[in-house]
Amino acid sequence: MVSASLSRAGPEPRRVLARWAFPALMMGLAGALIVPHTITVAVLAAGSLAVIVSFVRSFWWSFGPGPR
Repeated sequence: MVSASLSRAGPEPRRVLARWAFPALMMGLAGALIVPHTITVAVLAAGSLAVIVSFVRSFWWSFGPGPR
């Protein structure tokens, strides 16, 4: 509620990355249990990176410099 009142921008447009970030993280976490240890780090990093990029993009859209 507080972040919505502080946001300078309207609702963020939907993107493919935002739609697939959480499923990518879940597949990465589940895949880390299935694949061999040498590949686990890459699988986890890919899922985590998708969620991080999605959150950073949303934060930048809401609180970044300049009006939209």
